[in-house]
Amino acid sequence: MATYNNISLENVRSEENGKSANLFSTPLPATDSSGTIALDLFGVTRTINITGDVTGATATLQTFINNFESLVNGSQTKKTFVSSLHDTNKSCLINSFRWNYSAGNPRILNYTMELIESSV
Repeated sequence: MATYNNISLENVRSEENGKSANLFSTPLPATDSSGTIALDLFGVTRTINITGDVTGATATLQTFINNFESLVNGSQTKKTFVSSLHDTNKSCLINSFRWNYSAGNPRILNYTMELIESSV
């Protein structure tokens, strides 16, 4: 079961996990792409996108929202993300948390969040 800061992410429908090298590249004048200079100046970043849903009474849905919205603040510190699939826990910050509630389904809350792996 996937968790963030020991909070269950309930029913995770998808997890997108990617690493980016953030290479700085510049082409040389009058050359093809094989003449491009690529520099690894900035290191690597990992972004994790999660979509899921939570089912329960209104109070349960409100608690889930409050738990995550309180973690997204101006003095955020890294928390542990445990994936349902990946075997290594990641220290992450929440870059964004969004939720969607439909009056037609009063017991279901859909959410998406973007995590960024961080050492700070």
